[in-house]
Amino acid sequence: MNVQFLDIASYAEPERVRKMFGSIARRYDLANHVLSCGADFYWRKRAAEIVAGWRPNSIMDLATGTG
Repeated sequence: MNVQFLDIASYAEPERVRKMFGSIARRYDLANHVLSCGADFYWRKRAAEIVAGWRPNSIMDLATGTG
C-alpha cells in the first residue's frame, strides 16, 4: 500500500489556487450540468427565487460557479 501525504498548506497558496481554477474554469459549468443531470439549472433558479422573497438590501455571491 502506497500512502502519500499532501502538503495542504501549499494548496492554499494564491498562485496555485489561481492556476488550479484556471485549468478547470472553462469546463466547470459543463461538468456541473452533466454531473447534476441538468438539475443545477433548477437549483440556481430556485435559490434566486428564495432569496428574492427575502427582499435583501444586498447579496454576496460566494463560490457558486463561473457566472
